[in-house]
Amino acid sequence: MESNNIAKSIGKKIKIARLKKELTQEELAEICEVSTNHICSIENGASNCSFNLMIKICKTLHITPNYLLLDFIKESNNSDKLIDSELLLTYMKLKPKYRSFINDIIKKIYNIQNSKN
Repeated sequence: MESNNIAKSIGKKIKIARLKKELTQEELAEICEVSTNHICSIENGASNCSFNLMIKICKTLHITPNYLLLDFIKESNNSDKLIDSELLLTYMKLKPKYRSFINDIIKKIYNIQNSKN
């Protein structure tokens, strides 16, 4: 995979985790002692972060480096268990009431699926 695509994928996952924690880029940057522009650049895949910064980001967002790197080290039998990061990012941008609605739909579909088995 091209390094630009790797940076974009990692950046998307950081953004998703940041949104889930309800932190702004400014707040994450302040906690990690870097500029807001640097966090923005990382999230957009325009620049890479150092290993030390990745660890700070992971600790702050309560994620693991494995979460950020999983797409590049996954086994082929795990690929069907991964949620598309673009879809997850869209979900995280939804207002809470719409997320709740989506969650209810997924639960109902899952129950329908299981009741037919």
